[in-house]
Amino acid sequence: MSTQEFLLARVEALQNKVKELNAELKLENENKRSHVVGLQLQIENLQEDNNKLAQVIKGLDPTNPILQNLL
Repeated sequence: MSTQEFLLARVEALQNKVKELNAELKLENENKRSHVVGLQLQIENLQEDNNKLAQVIKGLDPTNPILQNLL
């Protein structure tokens, strides 16, 4: 095998490795995006629950000193 053939084979191997790493990176990024979307949905649900709870607390006895500190 000549030096040129060796170098061409090495370049091809490195190009394949780069393609493989890019595919892994793409998959990892997609997984992270999916995780972020899931967390955003959880945050939205918690905000809704918090707002509902605040409305319930507002409807309770306003003279209760414990409730006064919650809002």
